[in-house]
Amino acid sequence: MSFNCKAQNIISSDKTLPVVGYWGKGAKFKMQYSKTQTNVSQGKSKSETISYNALWQVADSTALHYIIHLTYLDFNFINPSDSFNILFFQMFKNVRVKYLTNELGAFDSIINMKEIIANCRKGIDHVINNYTFANAKHKESSKLKLLALLNNTDLFKNSISEDLYFMHYFYGLQYKKDVSYTYDSELPNNLGGINIPSKSVYKLNYINSATNRIKLTCITTPVEKNFKTIMYESLVNYSKLLELPKPKKEVVSSFSLIHKCETEMSLLDGWFIKTTYSKIFISDTNKSTETINITFTP
Repeated sequence: MSFNCKAQNIISSDKTLPVVGYWGKGAKFKMQYSKTQTNVSQGKSKSETISYNALWQVADSTALHYIIHLTYLDFNFINPSDSFNILFFQMFKNVRVKYLTNELGAFDSIINMKEIIANCRKGIDHVINNYTFANAKHKESSKLKLLALLNNTDLFKNSISEDLYFMHYFYGLQYKKDVSYTYDSELPNNLGGINIPSKSVYKLNYINSATNRIKLTCITTPVEKNFKTIMYESLVNYSKLLELPKPKKEVVSSFSLIHKCETEMSLLDGWFIKTTYSKIFISDTNKSTETINITFTP
């Protein structure tokens, strides 16, 4: 059964607002995306930005799910740290990702991974041959790295899924204005170890019925009793891999991690207008901030 009619997120009699996507088949939006990575170490700051434009459209709308098509169009880079990031993203030009949400609009899964991998493989030679390498030796090594990533299906899928997850972050839950909702969650471990047990606090900050706009926020922080232990064990394993001296336990005492998400959304049909997601990691010698901005326009 197909649902192509308009509906609305309506506040119930107990003042609860369910956040649900009411998206008609064939609906299209232009998507603008940017990710800025900033590192501050010993008083020196370095940042790089990757941005792209894409076309987001609803391919199907049923009682059980939505099928979404996201087509990458073009990419821009400011102060890229290395050529691999440029090559990786350029490989996606004109590639279409097809993915599934549940009936409420929450991200479920990518459904055309084989097609994506095949299209990216076809584009590797074009990307490599049209890039000017500072060192000719890096040309072949870069191609081998890209092929290795494509051969690691789980890692490759995760690198795509993260941004899709952010777009659908708040769907499928119910909120009351200014009430905090705490859920168990996990944060990824940047050192490659197990995920970090965390708590996520969701909140509906404002409702503007006149403009049909709502604003939602979520702050995720690690469970303190697990965080330092997991980080130290991961740091030990990382040091072994690089054949570095075993770190002292007090190294992780200054570690802190926080993820923040803020979304402005249309109350009328559940389109999100703008999402900002920030990841902040602090140690005694370094502060790393990654900020992702995603906007939709007609």
